[in-house]
Amino acid sequence: MVDQINQAIDVVIPCKNNKLNNKTKNENDERITVLFEGNDRRRPLYEITDMQYFDSIQKQLQTKNRILLPTYNTNAYYSCEIIEMQQKISEHMTHTNAYRFIMDINETNQPLLDELLLENDKLIATTLNNLFHTQCITYSQWQQMIFHRSKSEFDLLYFLPDTRQENIPFHPMILDRHPLTMNIARFITQLIQPLYDHVTSTTTFHNSADVLDAVEDYVRRDLLKSNTLFANIHIHDLTTSIPLEILYDTLQRFLIEFNSNGQMQNIKIPTILYMVRLCLEPRYVIYDNKFYQQVQGGGFNSPLIMLLSNICLFYWQQNLVNILNDKNEIFGRYNDELFFTWNKSEQRLQDILHVANQQWLTLQMRLCLSSSIHYLDIILSHTSGQFNAQVALHSETDHYSLPYVFGHSVQSYVKLFQAALLRIARCYTDINQFAEALGVIQLSFRYNGFDDEFIVDQIQTFLNNFKVPDLKVHCGKHFYKQPRYDRLHYNVTKHYQKKRREKIKLRRYRKTLKHQCQSSFMKFVSTASC
Repeated sequence: MVDQINQAIDVVIPCKNNKLNNKTKNENDERITVLFEGNDRRRPLYEITDMQYFDSIQKQLQTKNRILLPTYNTNAYYSCEIIEMQQKISEHMTHTNAYRFIMDINETNQPLLDELLLENDKLIATTLNNLFHTQCITYSQWQQMIFHRSKSEFDLLYFLPDTRQENIPFHPMILDRHPLTMNIARFITQLIQPLYDHVTSTTTFHNSADVLDAVEDYVRRDLLKSNTLFANIHIHDLTTSIPLEILYDTLQRFLIEFNSNGQMQNIKIPTILYMVRLCLEPRYVIYDNKFYQQVQGGGFNSPLIMLLSNICLFYWQQNLVNILNDKNEIFGRYNDELFFTWNKSEQRLQDILHVANQQWLTLQMRLCLSSSIHYLDIILSHTSGQFNAQVALHSETDHYSLPYVFGHSVQSYVKLFQAALLRIARCYTDINQFAEALGVIQLSFRYNGFDDEFIVDQIQTFLNNFKVPDLKVHCGKHFYKQPRYDRLHYNVTKHYQKKRREKIKLRRYRKTLKHQCQSSFMKFVSTASC
């Protein structure tokens, strides 16, 4: 079967042994089979019948100069020619100028790398010690950043294909193996993130439920017109497109502008900026047995880099946000994905975006402007002012791979199932649409080896939790009761809104608690020194 694969394909693998057919696997069973032949719009879909065959199939594909990889933000896999991956990664490196090649790694120069790593560790440790001894940071803060047990190594750079996007870009990811920089990055992110979340709370979407709340409020205020367009802007290569100096400058501007006392947890702004530089410069990565210096940005999975990039976008988007606010339009952003409503011409919007790029920061982007758009994991549309939403199915893989829900690990099956149910109950107002989406979830879990007892139990638990235990929607159409589903939809909507309020309250509490603990510690030190 591998010999017949001659194009890019999607691949699914059951996460558990599938016992639906009650047959025992034997040596004659196909290890990889085709589930969907493909067409002009969608790639073929193949199935590796058991995870134990993954390594052998991967090796067979490699003999055909093909690669098999997990994907970015889905629970499926992707296979293409190795040269396709290499070309796209090379184009990314050339386009972003984010990586400076230093040397190939071999036995001869390995001692040089070991020496560089040791010197780098000494520099960071010495700097942290100096910051503590000069009272720029406290003992507790120093301990959080200096203490580690794992061996220090250079970070690994790797790339994941984004099969949701056209032309399948490969996003850079970092496998952190350098504990000192990991500790500093984690500390700084936890220090600044609550302030950023507070400042940007009205312009940030955390999930599709936030988007639905905004659009439904827009509809209630009678602002959705027949000519209203939904806009989605995707920023290409966000975490590797912004020069480090711009990241530093905008962080400094942000901290000065929104932190009136000039310090956070008794750490002054210049010290914070110094620690950010210490964490990011110099930063070295290994990719494909080559040694690089990361001279711009970082991986998509780096919380610190994403935070700094988000701060830059916060300033980049301000003119657009002001224009939209003046017109009572919606605006929200989730990292590199912007959503807003628009009632003017496309040319007017292009002019605004052009000015933003010319005046401050040039970003490569893709604009989608339509009465029906795909944003995050939902599709938003309206016909003559009648709003509709549905969960997006990216490809045939969604009927087989476990649902991908932002912020939920595929390893926690119960939480993932509940999150998938929450999403469809929030998205759909009609019980028939909910039941259809529920069927897709059931199929995907059943395909992945979960029995009907587990599936029914999860659905009933969900209905019990949201006070509609008698809504037997999974038992057939004759059990569909729209008034009862209306109650479920209402309860789920209120649940999301309550969680959002609790999250904001918790962030404020943590910020206050940290400040109080820090003040108590400083008083203790002052008393002890006397």
